[in-house]
Amino acid sequence: MVRYGWHAFSCQTTSGHKFTILKSAFPTGTTDDLRVCVIALPDPTTMDASSSFLLPFYLGLAVVAQVTAQDCSRPTVGEHMTLKGGDILKDTFPDGSQATLACGTGHEWAKGDLVITCTAGVWSPVTLECERRFCEPAQAVTNGYLDYSGGSQYGDILRISCKKGYIMSSQNSERTCLSDGKWSGHPPSCEVVICQPPQELPKGSFSPVEENYKYGDVVQYTCDKSYVLNGSERVSCSDDRSFKPGPPVCVEVQCPDLDFRNLEFISGAQPPYEHNEFVKFGCKSGYEMVGHHTVTCQIDSRWSPEPPICRRIQIPTTTTTVDKKTTTGIESPPTTTPVDKEPTTASPKPDDKSGGNHLGMYLGVSLAVILGLAAIILVGCYYCGGLAFLRRKRKNGYRKGRSKDEAAKDGEGVVLSVRR
Repeated sequence: MVRYGWHAFSCQTTSGHKFTILKSAFPTGTTDDLRVCVIALPDPTTMDASSSFLLPFYLGLAVVAQVTAQDCSRPTVGEHMTLKGGDILKDTFPDGSQATLACGTGHEWAKGDLVITCTAGVWSPVTLECERRFCEPAQAVTNGYLDYSGGSQYGDILRISCKKGYIMSSQNSERTCLSDGKWSGHPPSCEVVICQPPQELPKGSFSPVEENYKYGDVVQYTCDKSYVLNGSERVSCSDDRSFKPGPPVCVEVQCPDLDFRNLEFISGAQPPYEHNEFVKFGCKSGYEMVGHHTVTCQIDSRWSPEPPICRRIQIPTTTTTVDKKTTTGIESPPTTTPVDKEPTTASPKPDDKSGGNHLGMYLGVSLAVILGLAAIILVGCYYCGGLAFLRRKRKNGYRKGRSKDEAAKDGEGVVLSVRR
C-alpha cells in the first residue's frame, strides 16, 4: 500500500496570480511529487468592482496544474570506481542530469562509458570496467636479479637479489608497484663480498699478501724447510666472507728407524726418514718375506704399510725305513722327519713378490753343491797321486836289490820313450 504525505507549497499562474494551496500528495519514500493547484476564490465581502467583474471567470475556470518530477539518488558504481569532480559531493541528481565516473586509485580505464544518465529516477547501466595499472620494468641491478614472479601491476611486489659472491648494499630488497605506475624506493646495489684476512700459519706463510681479499680470490700456503703441509694447500674467499676450506698446519715428519733383522736393504732412503720417502726390502738367504717389499713414510710419521718381516724357510724331507715283512706281509709306512728343529708354527703366506728371495736361496744351494764337488775332486786327486808315488818308490827299491840280469829281464818288453 502506498502511503502519502502532505506538504504545503504555492502556485502561480503565468499572469502573475497566486493560488492558495489546496493540497499536495505524493507517495512516501519516492521522488514522485504530485502537485495539484486549485484557484482559491477571494472573499466576496472584500471584493471590489473589478474583482466582482472577474468572479464569473474564477467560478467558471478552474485551472489544475499537475507537475511530475523524478530525481536520482547517488549512483552505485562498480569496484575500483568512483564519481568524478563535483559529482562526488552530490547526494541527488535531477532528472536528465549526468554523472561522470572515474577509475579508482591504482586502476585505469579498460573499456565502457565514463558517463551515466538519470532518466525518470533511474540511472543508465554502468559499462565502465577498470583494471590495475601496470608498472614499467624496473631499473636493472648490476650483479643482481629482478624477480617479477609476484606480478608487475598496482600493489604487486618486485623482489631483488644479488648474485653469489655479492651482497646488497641496503636492506631494501623489495619494491612495490605504485598507483602512478612506478616502483617504490630506489634500486639497491650489489657489492662484491670482502673476506677477512687469511689465518696466519705457524712454521709457514701464505701468498699473495693483499690489503683486501674479494670473493673468489685464492691464497696459497707453504711451510718452512723441514716441515710438511698437512691440509689444503689452496684456500679461496667464499660468499660468507671467510676462506674455505680451513687453513692447513705445518708438521715435522720423521718416521722411526726400521728393524733389519733377517732383512736386506734393496733401495730407497736412509735415516732420518722424512715425508714420502720409501725403503725397499729383501730377505736374507733361507728366509721368506711376510708383508710388502716397500714402505713409505706418511704425514703422521708412520710407515705405510707396516714394515715386513722375514721368516726362516722350512723345507721338509722324507726318509723311508724298510722293515722286514711280518707274518702278515705288510711293510711299515715311511716316516717324515723335518730338518729344521724350530717349532712348526704356521706362518702367513709370503707376499707374491718374494720370488727374488727364493732365487737367492737356490743360488746359495747350488754354490754349496759346486764347492762340495770341487772338494771331493781335490781329495780324490790327492789320494790317487799319493798311491802312484808309493808304487813307484816300491818298484825302485825292488830293482835296487836285484841283479843286473834280473833287472834286464824285467825291462824286456817295456817300450821306452825316446826324447829328441
